[in-house]
Amino acid sequence: GSALATSLIGGALAFGAKFAIGKIQAAKQVKQKYTAVQGEIQFGGDVPVGTLYGVGKTKGQRAFYAKWDKGNKRNAEVFILANGWCDGLEPYVYMYGEKYNLVAQATIGNEVARYGVQGFIDGDGNSAISIRFYDGRPGQGVDQRLVDVTANLGNQWKATSKLSGMCYVVVERYYHLEFFRDAGKGKPDIAFVLRGLREYDPRKDSTVAGGSGPQRLNTPSTWVHTKNPAVHRLNYQLGLRALVSGRTLIGEGKSLGQIDLATYFVAMNVCDTLRANDKKTYECSLFVSGDDDHTEVLKQFDDAMAGYGLNRRGLSGVIPGAPQIAVKDLTAADIPIDRAKDVQFRPSAFERFNHLSGQFTSVESMWNPESLKPVYVNADIAADCRNRQTSIDFLQVTDPDIAQYLLNIRYRQNRMGGKATVPVSRRFGLAVQEGEWITWRGKTWLISEWRADERLRITLVLSETSA
Repeated sequence: GSALATSLIGGALAFGAKFAIGKIQAAKQVKQKYTAVQGEIQFGGDVPVGTLYGVGKTKGQRAFYAKWDKGNKRNAEVFILANGWCDGLEPYVYMYGEKYNLVAQATIGNEVARYGVQGFIDGDGNSAISIRFYDGRPGQGVDQRLVDVTANLGNQWKATSKLSGMCYVVVERYYHLEFFRDAGKGKPDIAFVLRGLREYDPRKDSTVAGGSGPQRLNTPSTWVHTKNPAVHRLNYQLGLRALVSGRTLIGEGKSLGQIDLATYFVAMNVCDTLRANDKKTYECSLFVSGDDDHTEVLKQFDDAMAGYGLNRRGLSGVIPGAPQIAVKDLTAADIPIDRAKDVQFRPSAFERFNHLSGQFTSVESMWNPESLKPVYVNADIAADCRNRQTSIDFLQVTDPDIAQYLLNIRYRQNRMGGKATVPVSRRFGLAVQEGEWITWRGKTWLISEWRADERLRITLVLSETSA
């Protein structure tokens, strides 16, 4: 177990201080807003289109409210939880600062699932709080009960209000004296835990080279839910599209032809690899909106697998944190002596840190941020002659073991730091590509960039790594 962990951590040192320090400094400059939690109810029509990759806690966007019956004893609200076809609700919610289990009940209309809340169901089986869940699948029907009960009200839910392509809930409440007045409780503010988008996984598609299974890119009904960061990243690059127009609502809107699927296959498999504790190596969840910067969103997925994105011959790919075997040894004979090279085997002390702290999103703490164990090495502090401290958060990660593992990797990446820009012969350059490992001068290096000029003179940008 420890040997495997050491191997993976070592393999994750894929791009050294050049990347890690840049990420850490960026994290200091930009307040982290990317997380698996949407903590406030959103109101109004100017809320950007949003969705969830993985599993997250959300209060949603309130889209409708109505009240009726004698003394307005009954009321209902509609909350949009995410755009796209989502997988379902986890069997609990949060209200009044506490966790309450959901109780599955028979559906009464077009909803995919219907729930009561434990502790709010009377002896006759009547629910004071009823939740009807719609998962956003194409062709979903209207909530007919809401249409019927609001038909004679000033604020009506129309028969055409199907919220196509949106995952939402109808929360209907009955002011039951026992559960509200006698218990001293007001109107509940509910936070749901949503299993987000069903996503396309090319590994499960028999029509894709290397794939095997029933999934198809243009058939969302074959897709499945996942917390795999590499699958999230691919689906974000492909984009979430509008049902009718096909316009990209969230993500980059790329085609499969613009994606380096080979790197994605490797990354997806690395993320799914079980560690000694029988947990997957990397998992994450993230709320994303149509207004978010693509580069920042992709970095969240990259961080969650200790990896980074790359452009390989014009195709977009990703390299996960995992060990590789060096494909070639770079010798003096492969380096043209008439072309300049730039080598920095050790960054300055000002570029490195020796004390790294961070946070993750703790499900056990009601999805609030919680601190990780700081990572520091006394020998590094002594070598740097001072304490150099910084922090990096993994709020897209909800598993404490994975988050701590990532923090350890980031520390190791920051401490390595060797980098080089080296001209190579055409013979050597055409035999390697971005993302591969090579050996040179007794060290192992990752090819982070592959450049060629108009005369096909090839230059490699290398980052120190280690297996």
